[in-house]
Amino acid sequence: MNKNFSKIIITVLSLVIITSCYKTSPGLGGAGPNLVRFPSPSPTSVNTNPIVLLSGTQTASVQINRDVSDPSVLSQSETVTLSVDNTIITSYNAANGTTFFAVDPSVYTFAAANPLTAGKISVTFAAGEFTKSIQFSIDLTKVPAGTSAFGLKIESSTVSKTSAGSNSALVALIKNPFAGTYKVTGTRYNYTGSVSWTPDNSGPVPASYTATTDMSLYSPRTGAPDDGNTFEIPFGNVGAGYNYIITYNGATKKISVSYTFTSVYSAFVTSVVSLVPPEGATKASFHIITHYNNALAGAGGSDRIFDETFVQQ
Repeated sequence: MNKNFSKIIITVLSLVIITSCYKTSPGLGGAGPNLVRFPSPSPTSVNTNPIVLLSGTQTASVQINRDVSDPSVLSQSETVTLSVDNTIITSYNAANGTTFFAVDPSVYTFAAANPLTAGKISVTFAAGEFTKSIQFSIDLTKVPAGTSAFGLKIESSTVSKTSAGSNSALVALIKNPFAGTYKVTGTRYNYTGSVSWTPDNSGPVPASYTATTDMSLYSPRTGAPDDGNTFEIPFGNVGAGYNYIITYNGATKKISVSYTFTSVYSAFVTSVVSLVPPEGATKASFHIITHYNNALAGAGGSDRIFDETFVQQ
């Protein structure tokens, strides 16, 4: 089954840095005012743990917290009003040089517990609650290609204050046709020491290299989108965090390849032997051969070759 992946990133806009003493996690105590807010990673940054959604319709959520400095407030319920506010997209783009655009409202549906009514969402903290999750679903069949988004703003609360530094969130939807599940075949080759060889479209792997690993044992793999043109997919069998970074140029219909781990290994040379881009009903496939040395700057390391073919499922 084809799985057309997209990615949701919840970004808190901290365009004004708050200096009052409220905590990075919700709770009781602190010197600041009673405050209701979105949890903020760091000013104007994107959460580094995005939610990757499968095809069809799937749920996601954004969290709001309340920081309570007055213990008596915690014994009260509190109703918070939010709105969908796409001026947040404009502000975020201006501050970060990004190009998010507002997604059509038909793409997202808020849960029955906190429905969107006349552009507003109402969320109630029960007495003793510090955190609430606002649930919504995304219809990925309606998400356009590229980097679309919608904004959420905390408008008011019946008890606590809001702050311009933590009352806005950007829900970014990144759709990349290369993202998804891939079947992988190929071979890993090892060589003790280093030899002069560069992969190209016709040159065979030298006989001096020893085939050590069937890469189909490390299949399937997931290609996760970074943006509308770039995605990452695990590299060989070297472990978590070691990814190819692959960028597609729609004008030339070619891919360029970089890596997440150049500070660990060295002397990378990658040949894209073949590429079939995803177009219409055609799924992506590509054949990559990568030659590198397993020591930084080649200092006493040994050469490795990964010859891998990726076929989108």
